[in-house]
Amino acid sequence: PSAASNANYTNVLTTGRIVDRASPTTGYSLVNSPIVQYGLVKGTADQLSSWCHIGDSGTFGGASIFNGSISVNGSVEYLIPRYPAPNTKVTIGGATITFNEQITVAGHLQVSAVHLVDGPQNLWLGVTSCEEDL
Repeated sequence: PSAASNANYTNVLTTGRIVDRASPTTGYSLVNSPIVQYGLVKGTADQLSSWCHIGDSGTFGGASIFNGSISVNGSVEYLIPRYPAPNTKVTIGGATITFNEQITVAGHLQVSAVHLVDGPQNLWLGVTSCEEDL
């Protein structure tokens, strides 16, 4: 298990405590109080997390985002679902934001609570990975 006190990248990203946990079959990532400022677009949440688990029926995972929203110029444009469906995408202010992003390659599942893409720029928050023994 590991924890970071916070992340702070001036005028881009601020968070509260970050906690990552792992076992042989489960991974979990938690980010408290994330604030992402990207130009006129601002995303906030009380908390976000992602998880994955390797079980008898395969590898699966998910994400949760509590009290999340995206605003443009201070006006709320999108309320983020608490439990977004896998790979829920929205485009706001020219950026594409994927919630509960799930990518699987050769038995390796990566779940990101949030993935923001704007041209060559990428930002991931709350990332967890699980890999089955092949």
